[in-house]
Parts: sequence; C-alpha cells; structure tokens
Amino acid sequence: MPCAYLNGTERPDSFKWLLTVRVGARGGKVLGYVGPKFMEFVQTQHHLWRDRYLAYAHPRLLRFGRSGCLLLSPLDRGAREVVARYLAWTLRNPLRLFRPLHFQSVMIIQPVDILEDGRQDMCDGCPDVTVWKGNLVWSCRLEEPKQYGTFVRTVPKCML
Repeated sequence: MPCAYLNGTERPDSFKWLLTVRVGARGGKVLGYVGPKFMEFVQTQHHLWRDRYLAYAHPRLLRFGRSGCLLLSPLDRGAREVVARYLAWTLRNPLRLFRPLHFQSVMIIQPVDILEDGRQDMCDGCPDVTVWKGNLVWSCRLEEPKQYGTFVRTVPKCML
C-alpha cells in the first residue's frame, strides 16, 4: 500500500515516484505498512528540523520501526494495524519483544513518459535533481545536455 508519491510535471495525476514503507522483523516477518499520515508527519518533522525534505533515509533510522509505529499509531491507521499485529505476534511468543522491528522502504520510479503531443512528463520536485553547468537538471536525463547541450525534445509522430 503506497504512503507517498511524486506526481508528474505535465500530468499531475501520474505517479512518477510511488513509495511504500513496510514494517517487519528479521527473518521475513512483515507486520504491515504505514499510511500517508505517518509519512506526512515524518516529512514535516524532518523539514522543520533539517530545513529540507527526506528523500533517502539513513539506514540507522530504519531500525525504529517499533517506536515509530507506537508513537504515530494515534495519527495513522497503517501504524495502528502494525501495532495490533505486533502485539498479537508477541503474545504468541513474548521473547519477540526483544526483537527489533525495522522499516523497509520500497520505491517504484518511472522517470519519463512521452505524451501523445510530444511533451515529456518528468518527476515534479525531483529529489535526484543535480547541478550541471550552473543549471538544475534531472539526473536521469543528464546525458542529454552533456552530449547535445540541451534536453532532447520530442514531437508527435505525423500521421500518413
């Protein structure tokens, strides 16, 4: 279940980056997925503390699955479901209380769509944007300005 996304530049209803965050224990036990309120809270807090949004979490932060879900379960239904499954799982074996829970993020990225009229739908607010010769460029298309001096433009295919 996705909890966050980035839309496209040309089509705001397109999903260019689709993020899901699951919570589980070592050995492959998945207890559930956090929801959008969880991610909204995390992004807002990170922005307030660091003055930027979180694109890639440091591996050290991924081990706070239990405390993160317990803390944010009043705000997020997905976190509440994880906590409920965790409590049921630990009731069957109380030694599991000593096993840490981890976050695992899964990102699906679709960088460019060529629309019928030739426009290119890129990731809006791309977290992987880079600077090249003083300009911001999409890192997935950096080879175009390097090789041709500008981004390649597409045009609609003519009907014969």
